[in-house]
Amino acid sequence: MKPNHGHRRDQSLSTPEANGSTGDTPPIPLNAQLTGVHGVIILPEWAADIGRHYDATKLIQTLAAAPTQVVEFCVKPALGYALFPLSDRPCPKDWATETRQLAAKAGQRFIAYYNIGLDNWMAEQQPDWISCDADGKPWLFDDTFSWLCVRSPWRDRILAEVEEMVEGLQPDGVFLDIAGMPNAYGPGHMDPARACHCSHCQAAFRAQHGRELPRQTDDAALREEVFRFGHDGRVA
Repeated sequence: MKPNHGHRRDQSLSTPEANGSTGDTPPIPLNAQLTGVHGVIILPEWAADIGRHYDATKLIQTLAAAPTQVVEFCVKPALGYALFPLSDRPCPKDWATETRQLAAKAGQRFIAYYNIGLDNWMAEQQPDWISCDADGKPWLFDDTFSWLCVRSPWRDRILAEVEEMVEGLQPDGVFLDIAGMPNAYGPGHMDPARACHCSHCQAAFRAQHGRELPRQTDDAALREEVFRFGHDGRVA
């Protein structure tokens, strides 16, 4: 990361008052070198007694001994089962609250992870929110995870749950993963066939460009237009 020349090098990224922490976690200098861990936790619906063996104290102690200064914790993973209570979403056990508290006591920054694009549980509840290809086939990530469209009402659900997560955990930061459309990732991402062609995207493209969302084209300008349309969906 390039240094921010608008700040003195001995200034801090944040203060306890600014980031909502209790003061247990000291500010981090801008020129600090940090070690972090990205935790991926998958909770299949068929697993019995999920979280029975999870030990937050052991996790934080192990990471502190590494040493690790930043803990990224998976609050809402791709399968959709949460590790912190979020609305009516299944939550076999609240792993996040204790982990966040212990991380603060250990002087570790706590980053709350929320997967925007992938959510198998929500796809079952709201099939109309699923991203699909030009033939109406639902998009899957790695043939496993259902891809949801941020132009659908899923967007409002995301905002509500992220607000719940931030208010409940008061994390030092948030990682919003897979925020783009299917054609934003992997090879062939400029191919209109890889774009989301759900009813919400088709209606939005028609309203924005006055014509139908193309299924395929060799026109370079049109391919770029469809590609940018997909990116616009996450910021519009």
